[in-house]
Amino acid sequence: MPETDSGIYQHGISSHAFLQRARTALSAFDAESRVDALFNAALELRFGIEARLYEYIGGALSTLHQPARRIKDYSATRLLAVLTELDPHAGGRVALRITSDQTGHATELHYTPVTKELAAVHGKLGGLLHYTYFANNEMWYFRRRFDGAGQTLLNARDLVQQGIEQLAQATAGSLLAPPRFTEVVAALNEPSASSPAVDGADGAA
Repeated sequence: MPETDSGIYQHGISSHAFLQRARTALSAFDAESRVDALFNAALELRFGIEARLYEYIGGALSTLHQPARRIKDYSATRLLAVLTELDPHAGGRVALRITSDQTGHATELHYTPVTKELAAVHGKLGGLLHYTYFANNEMWYFRRRFDGAGQTLLNARDLVQQGIEQLAQATAGSLLAPPRFTEVVAALNEPSASSPAVDGADGAA
């Protein structure tokens, strides 16, 4: 086995890295009719969906000042349930706009969620990664789509493309958790040690 100079394997495991490899593999299927590339794309896409959910769960734990958890589950539906239990707002899209008082320049930060639809795609992709796919779809090798129960590789390609598009949306944002302003507001409402005490609701001494 060849050895690398660094003595380690190089392999990106971020959601963005998995997404890029899924896109590359799907392009190989389209351009070269490589069936193995289609199944590789499905596998990379499943990894990418799971990775994004792990990234968001980590972001939620950090925001809540909770220690990291060792999560053994890989079902996207169950991982999404863990995430929304930690943060009920994690299922919605959020945009945060910050404007400089000095320059007027505005910066927008976005939180783009993993949707229930994308979690469902993750589950469907699993059906492509077992031999039962071929056993249950006897016409899998036809270069056309069939309506009804029979599925071909082009139907599988449609599912992978759908997942790639949805994961691209889920990874488009730069925030790993929806902004929480509870602590900021609480800090602003706390009386400063240097502030004079005020007696009475009307401020009279």
